[in-house]
Amino acid sequence: TGFSAQYFVLRAPAEHTIDDASYDLELQVVHYIKDTFNVKGLTSWKYAIVSILFSTDGASNNAFIDALSVGTIGTGATVTLNMQTLLGNVLPTTIPYYTYQGSFTTPACTQNVNWYIVESIQSITASQLSAIKTLIGTTGNARGLQDSNDRTIKKGNVDCEEQFVYFFSFLILYIFINYFIF
Repeated sequence: TGFSAQYFVLRAPAEHTIDDASYDLELQVVHYIKDTFNVKGLTSWKYAIVSILFSTDGASNNAFIDALSVGTIGTGATVTLNMQTLLGNVLPTTIPYYTYQGSFTTPACTQNVNWYIVESIQSITASQLSAIKTLIGTTGNARGLQDSNDRTIKKGNVDCEEQFVYFFSFLILYIFINYFIF
């Protein structure tokens, strides 16, 4: 809620893995922190990048990739998309993700990014991937896989988190009641 989407980048192959599995394409949506959020001193990190991974395994046509009109645009072109319409129906309502603090993947690789890697892998066809590679170059435009450098990678938005909050709240309430009753 404190970030504003600025632009997105497609990386082929994907720059992230999940459980050592590699993917064909990665959509990185770059967000900048809103001034009202930053004034509160809630974070020193200036950017958040939401990353969605794509695979040609069991591929079906992907509406988001189709909307890019990759075959008709050139490098550096501006495309306006409704992400909610194009991706909202294919992503789960509760989106499990992995998160860590890191850097941009392009020079100067500034260390001020909160990364959010969506766990749900999206399908694309081989022809869609081929069209993207034609645009960005057949060798790809991704930085090679980097070591985690002892970063903490957390899994977010999972059911056990909610259950922990309920359990912890119940425990505090139980202690509070016992203190005043006994």
